[in-house]
Amino acid sequence: MTRNPFPGELGSVGRGPVVWEAIHADWPAYPGDESWELGLLRLGDFPLGTEFQCISVIDQCALFVTQIDKKEPDLFSEKHMHVAIRLTELLEMDERGLVNGVVIETEMSPAQVHAKRSQGPELWARTQAGEKVYIQLANGQMVPVELDRDEEWTEDDRAFALMSPRSTELVGMYEGTLISLTSAAGPEIERLTREALEIPPSLQDRITVQLNAGLFDSVIRDLGAALETRMRVVTGSQGFGKNLIEQYIKALQKNQDDLPAHIKSLRQELRSIFKFIRNEFAHNLVELEPSRGYAFISRLCWHVRDVELVIESRDL
Repeated sequence: MTRNPFPGELGSVGRGPVVWEAIHADWPAYPGDESWELGLLRLGDFPLGTEFQCISVIDQCALFVTQIDKKEPDLFSEKHMHVAIRLTELLEMDERGLVNGVVIETEMSPAQVHAKRSQGPELWARTQAGEKVYIQLANGQMVPVELDRDEEWTEDDRAFALMSPRSTELVGMYEGTLISLTSAAGPEIERLTREALEIPPSLQDRITVQLNAGLFDSVIRDLGAALETRMRVVTGSQGFGKNLIEQYIKALQKNQDDLPAHIKSLRQELRSIFKFIRNEFAHNLVELEPSRGYAFISRLCWHVRDVELVIESRDL
């Protein structure tokens, strides 16, 4: 599975047909395969009702932060928890009534939307009001933010808006925008996870018996233990919890088991699974509705098998 390193953090590659996608950002998480279903599942790793705050929009992809560590002011820090979603995926979820907070800017041109994303809503409002605003460049130089007259509507803009009223170019996604899943997202996540459920062959006999008996919390405990056990095989350590996640991610990075963009996103997924799934059931008997049970079990099964593939590739 070893791959040649890709310069910077520009790379993401599909797990089906190999397709490169350049995302010109050094983010703590990146989108996965292009699929609104996968985007929904990543948001669904967090409890329903969780708010996700947009902190960056680059190359028609949005980075969101949630579960903020109040001791760390940098919202891009890996101490926080992040999810990255393509704007096309957000539009798909919005059309299905699965997400709140997606707005189409019907009174703005694509150039104006882009400028507002680049400057941020506050700076954009100040420049639009005619205020002389300065920003500091990386070299320390202070330069004024000029209002680009090309941001005004053109005939081409109007034709574009009429032909593509729900284009990603007109999605009002800016720094500070909040999104959350709707109540309709829960049943949809259940449907997707039921369809995607694949119990690893190594655990088939053990898990199937418990699953047929409706012992969802027992299945989750066993899968959590299986996941940690297999991660320890890769790391060669006796770590657990957060420390084990960091050890596992470092092991993947050292051996170049995947692209840096994928490994960063995997770290975020493992952190959310340990925090919201594994920890809740590790020491408690919990009665679960089938919808939640299958959602959690499907995600855990995928990660257990993913680690098993790493073990097999290394002949451990």
